[in-house]
Order: sequence, then structure tokens, then C-alpha cells
Amino acid sequence: MGKRTQTVFLVGMPGSGKTTIGKKLATKLAVPHLDLDAEVERKADAGIPEIFNSKGEAHFRQLEADTLRDLDLSECPVVSTGGGTPCFHENMDWMLQSGRVVYVKMPVKALHQRLMAKPHDRPMFTGKTSNEQLLFLEQLLQEREPYYLRGNYVISGLSADIHSLASKLD
Repeated sequence: MGKRTQTVFLVGMPGSGKTTIGKKLATKLAVPHLDLDAEVERKADAGIPEIFNSKGEAHFRQLEADTLRDLDLSECPVVSTGGGTPCFHENMDWMLQSGRVVYVKMPVKALHQRLMAKPHDRPMFTGKTSNEQLLFLEQLLQEREPYYLRGNYVISGLSADIHSLASKLD
């Protein structure tokens, strides 16, 4: 793992590419990658849509915060978080104190196109028309971006330069 010891947390909107970029970054840095949503699902033994539907968002957000804080950061050098992770339970403060945070920024229309490919994977889209989804994403980004912008770095989800990001983090 070399001299880099701080965990890198990737934050951003759903569909921004946090997991894809996280995997590529971990490969480039030759360190492990962890997807927080997948870890929450593993701990809960249920999918995120199922957790939302059966126990509600508040339960999910608490489970997400607990899972984040329970991570062994020495074994999770690159962590892709869920879209809402930084916005609840002072998670952003915790991540900034525990490592470095990279905001994967994407234009709303590009996010919408990506998310439309698999709308059933996204509980927030249930029962919304395409236009309602776009308006919802615009509002969600407006609410969440102040949290995301507190990160140490901002990169484009459309044209992420993994090599450049890796050199900044090394």
C-alpha cells in the first residue's frame, strides 16, 4: 500500500459513478475497494430497496452510519459511499476526519440518463414519471451538493482522470 495510509471516500449523487471510479482508483493504487451500500446490504441481509420499504429511510440511514463507522479503515483504503451518506448523522464530518473525500460531480441530465437505465434499483424513483424524476434529481442535488462540496477534491463523473486523482492522493 506504500506511504498512503488515509482512506479515500467517494461521495456524490446516485449514478455519478462512485463505485466504478472507486474500483478503478483502488486498482490504480493497488489497494482494496469497498462499496458502502453493498456492505450495508450484507450486514442487513437485505437489499437497500427492501430496507427502505420494510423499515424506512431513517432506519436505513442509521444502519448506513453505523456501518460506515464500523469499517476497519486500514482494510478499506477506497470506499464508495451511498449518495445520501454525507448528508446524515454527521457522516461528512466523520469522513473528513478519517480520510480524504472526493466528490464525483455529474450534471443532473447525465445522472438522469444513467439512472433511467435501471429505475427499479432506485427506491427514490418509484412511481415517478421521467420528468418528475428529473425535477426530483435537481432538487436532491441542490440539497446534497453543499455536503459534497465540503470534500477535499472534486472530479468529473463524466471524465474522471484516475491517474491524476491517484497522484493527488499518493
